[in-house]
Amino acid sequence: MKKILIIKMRFPYPVFAGTDHVSYNLIKSLSKEYEVSLICHVRSEDNIKDIPELKKYCRNIITAR
Repeated sequence: MKKILIIKMRFPYPVFAGTDHVSYNLIKSLSKEYEVSLICHVRSEDNIKDIPELKKYCRNIITAR
């Protein structure tokens, strides 16, 4: 399977803004054909709790504060 790396300034879940919506759906769509890895900034500890939702579509998730 092909691999793809996505780097985001904002954690894309939960979906609050239009850019989050686009990012989340892009990850979801790409995961059908690619092994997706995500690097993103976390805004709060709540984002850490949301990692399992993105793990459905991402093989690796690396977060930074």
